[in-house]
Amino acid sequence: MPQTIDRNKFKQLLAETALTVQANSDQLWDEHRGDPVAILDHIVRDNPAAKTNLGRLWGDHVGVAYVDTERTAVDNSLIRKVPEDFARKHCVLPLYEFGGAITVATTDTADKPTLTALENYLDTFVSPVFAFPTEIQNTLEIAYLSNTYLTHLLEASSVHKLGDASAIITVDELQELAGDQPIIDFTQGLILLALKERASDIHIEPAHD
Repeated sequence: MPQTIDRNKFKQLLAETALTVQANSDQLWDEHRGDPVAILDHIVRDNPAAKTNLGRLWGDHVGVAYVDTERTAVDNSLIRKVPEDFARKHCVLPLYEFGGAITVATTDTADKPTLTALENYLDTFVSPVFAFPTEIQNTLEIAYLSNTYLTHLLEASSVHKLGDASAIITVDELQELAGDQPIIDFTQGLILLALKERASDIHIEPAHD
């Protein structure tokens, strides 16, 4: 059950920020069916500079710290202990172990069943912190990415045409390749994998089979 807050109290909470979002807070409330975290996530996507202030604001409201998962060191060995489908479905991300407990980023720090399931997966106590759903999902994309997955994306695309020296590639075919969804996914995945491996450069070299 997502953490809730009264509409008027939420508007008052937003009024504590320097953002000019109070005017359309009623519209956002209706669009996101009164889900405060979804509303805040929406605001942050439109105004990334407000992320830290809004994160801390909501963290203070629910009584936990706010952590920007995209700027925090993450222990990938902990993430691998949690099934990917569970992590994505419940929007949870194990971060690091400290003081005999594992700090876990979540959008709902009061979701006891999910936290209990995480403790079973991780075989230790968990300490929840708040993070926005978009940043958790972005971090999960990087954490679960692998070279095998990139190879799968590449094989699913039509890029092999470029490796055939005898093939004649028309302008239309080049345009089709550029818009090929697996190619787009591969490119995005390659960048994410570079981020995961903390690479400073990406080099692509043509090769024959």
